[in-house]
Amino acid sequence: QALIVDAWNTHHAIRQVMRFLTDNGVGVTHAAQIMSLYGPKTMDILGHDPYLIARDIPKIGFSIADTIARNAGIDVEDERRLAACLIHGLLLAEQEGHVFGLKEDLFESGARLSGVTADVFETALNSLIEEESVKVEKKQGQERVYLSRLFRAESGIASRTAAIRSMPLADHG
Repeated sequence: QALIVDAWNTHHAIRQVMRFLTDNGVGVTHAAQIMSLYGPKTMDILGHDPYLIARDIPKIGFSIADTIARNAGIDVEDERRLAACLIHGLLLAEQEGHVFGLKEDLFESGARLSGVTADVFETALNSLIEEESVKVEKKQGQERVYLSRLFRAESGIASRTAAIRSMPLADHG
């Protein structure tokens, strides 16, 4: 009997999440993807910060999260929304093979995506830096914004390459 009750509760929870997602314009395929990603914590995550979807599902996550958040009344200049927009831009750059995005370009693409002006992204960027989600490096007069994990990888590769290059060549004569 306990097994039946557990199965019923699980089924009911899944139906509730699926209904919530489809009511918010999320298609069944993406709803299933979100459910499989977050499991039983889906509703808690969506209620707490739907913009986490933008980090976890790179290509489509921002638009889904934004739809849910906007339906919940989150302001267009909410810092979580702007930060998710920046992360979205960095994830797309990563998928294209880039390890960083130029700050100016990220702000401009974020403005196009979110419908706000580029100047409002500075605070969101600073929050991402504080929480160590991103790293900014000033180089050649530009500000390069990296996802922190890519910055660590890039720095590690650069230091290993420098170490290898500093070794004297072996004499095979």
